Amino acid sequence: MKIPDDEFEKLKNVKVPDEMIEKFMEECAVDNSRLEELIKEMDEGLVDPKKREEFFELFKKSNLHMPVVLSDEWFEDIENFEPGRIRTTGENAGFNINYIKLGGDEKAVPLFTSSELMESTGLKSSTIVLFMSDLANMLKQTKRYSWVLINPYTDLDVHMPLESFLGLFNEMTLEQREATDKLLFLLKTQSIKIDQNIKVVFRCEEDVMKERAVNGVFIPDIPFKASSFPDFQKELKYTNIILIPKNKRVLYFGGIVDKETFDTIIAPETEFELVEELDEFTRVWGVGRQPFYGEEDERIHKLKKITSKHISDSEFDKAMKYLNELVAIDPFDLSNWETKGYCHYELGQYDDAISCLDRVLEADPYSERTLLFKCKILDELRRWEEALEVYDKLLELNPDDLMNLYLKSVDLSFLERYGEAIECINKAIELNPKEFQFWFTKAIFLIELNNLDEAIGCLDKAIELNPEDTNSLIKKGSLLQYLNRADEAIECYDEALSLNPSDANLLQSMGDLYLIELGNYDEALKYYNEAIKLGSENSMLWNNLGDIYLNTGEFEKGLECCDKALSLDSNNFNAWLTKGEIYYEMGQYDEAMKYAIKAKELDSTDSELLELIEKVKKAQNNSEM
Repeated sequence: MKIPDDEFEKLKNVKVPDEMIEKFMEECAVDNSRLEELIKEMDEGLVDPKKREEFFELFKKSNLHMPVVLSDEWFEDIENFEPGRIRTTGENAGFNINYIKLGGDEKAVPLFTSSELMESTGLKSSTIVLFMSDLANMLKQTKRYSWVLINPYTDLDVHMPLESFLGLFNEMTLEQREATDKLLFLLKTQSIKIDQNIKVVFRCEEDVMKERAVNGVFIPDIPFKASSFPDFQKELKYTNIILIPKNKRVLYFGGIVDKETFDTIIAPETEFELVEELDEFTRVWGVGRQPFYGEEDERIHKLKKITSKHISDSEFDKAMKYLNELVAIDPFDLSNWETKGYCHYELGQYDDAISCLDRVLEADPYSERTLLFKCKILDELRRWEEALEVYDKLLELNPDDLMNLYLKSVDLSFLERYGEAIECINKAIELNPKEFQFWFTKAIFLIELNNLDEAIGCLDKAIELNPEDTNSLIKKGSLLQYLNRADEAIECYDEALSLNPSDANLLQSMGDLYLIELGNYDEALKYYNEAIKLGSENSMLWNNLGDIYLNTGEFEKGLECCDKALSLDSNNFNAWLTKGEIYYEMGQYDEAMKYAIKAKELDSTDSELLELIEKVKKAQNNSEM
């Protein structure tokens, strides 16, 4: 496509407003300054394993400039555009990577951390800004390129084989993660400290160790497998001889496996230093530091010791000071973030605690202990929806975890999602039908759905499994009382009282049953007085006592009980109503109206109250005649 000369001249004279350009540049700004700092440090020989890990993690999440050649569709009708118009394109608007040609047939994808760096090389090209994950998905679909070059032809250049670049974005499956976790556990618990220098071999088809080494140091982020058999996989192209000095640790399976299998596992984060290149295809490496086993410098060891002392003394604010130092020294030590989260929690700083735990979970999404701790905090904050997401993650790890199934069901019930809660607790019951707590919990959910007969059946099962659990007996008794099955309810309450005769709440429930259901004032008084002797300070108990004295004509005692109830809870509607009824019975109608109005302020629709007000009004009118 060619733009006519006269139109081209018009375009040259068009000026886009400066403020529009500034706004556009601000919206499109990409800040890779930290990435550039890390590249510079690596180029200067500052090979800190944690900084190297930070580089790869940051690189994976970054947006970089990629030179491209745009298709004609990008420019279609451009001569008719108003200045500053944002260009949108159709599905056919494509581009080709403006690649760099290397030796032979190899081609490299150039990337730049900033447009300024690209311009400094003299390269003039259209660019697009890409997430590296999007670029990886794109490159997986072609075999045209063999290298990714970051900032080529500059002092901040990094050369990465395409295979290594794509490997950064290969996420583990759940099964792979579980297998790796098991291997890491074995490395922690079963590794041996060797008592002599040994030599193992690692062969591969690509020169992986050298290509991924930084200044001659290769640091794997996963367990490294090797063999003590010199000819192991000798048909492969590259040979890496690993020299492991005395007192280093390995996980060794010698004598168990044959010569066709790896028999030596070396921990991740181990430093392999390039010692010698024997020829084009053979390298010799020496094993150096092994941070996986806790090789810490003296300063870190001292800080952790001081931190532990403050935590054991419950001095969490003081511990926080040293934890801040520890995470500043080594932001990749997950144990420091987890401990910091614990201290924030103990100090009541729950959001900060969750932030620390999230740092751990970013690096290790399957840390069960961290996930459980996060659930605990979210539950205490009543953030049920968020907690459910974490329980789902835990149940993804272990679908048959009874405690997590139970806790998830409880959170679902807090959100009034009782059907889902029952499904969840049913799975727990299926896995362990002998756990009485599951049956009791299911009964609670069924009550909320008004499935009372089924709920009683679940409570019977809970009582059968644990006859000494008073909660199941009391809950069943209250259900039977609600269903007007007073005799059966009394049996349940009596059995519960035989197990725990000092339960003041249960004694009150018995009093309520005799008062409300049976109208037996003597029995009700007996149980209420027993509850009071045990120190009950329940406002409704005192109101019910006042109600008994109202019905027995002991009005002064009734008023004293109402006053006690209101001292415990000034918003006790029933106590105000009962007090008004007592004054009505005493013939003190003005006082009766006074307390009836107090009750009406709390509930203006209660039929018993409205009836009392009408009676009082009528009595007041009669007394005036």
